[in-house]
Amino acid sequence: MTDETKFKLLAAFKRIGQRIDISDFNARLVFQKRVYLLQELGLQLGNGYGWYIRGPYSHDAASDGFQLQSIQDHLEPSRGLPELSQDELKSIEKFEKLISDSEKKFKGKNKTYIMELLGSLHFLLKYGYPSSGDKANALRKFYELKPQFKENAEAALELLEKYGL
Repeated sequence: MTDETKFKLLAAFKRIGQRIDISDFNARLVFQKRVYLLQELGLQLGNGYGWYIRGPYSHDAASDGFQLQSIQDHLEPSRGLPELSQDELKSIEKFEKLISDSEKKFKGKNKTYIMELLGSLHFLLKYGYPSSGDKANALRKFYELKPQFKENAEAALELLEKYGL
């Protein structure tokens, strides 16, 4: 990721009122899935994602997270952070609504659970092999890889579709 896109990511996190936190495994997982979903909703970051045991993962996003965590308190939106376009602001707004609806729908589940559920299901649906875009096959593969999410997968799929994912 270029410095400009790194700072765009930081601006997006500030916009949603979240700090970049990579202090432990669960925090890094949540960070990865937030970045993945923000990018899939239209925030232009240029990260490549692949499948990892806990869902979509980007080495570039991880590296950026480590760099940004240490400087996030020293940059203000008016000094050093890029302006976000109207389309990017709409993407961030969609992300916030998706997360809010997910927290209501999956009440009692922690953010690690919710983010892994949404990110993983979306990745398999959109990029899964051999039949990306096929809901039945994506769900079948999802149940095989992540049986712990089976009870909430269809509700998560409805939310993803509601937000154009």
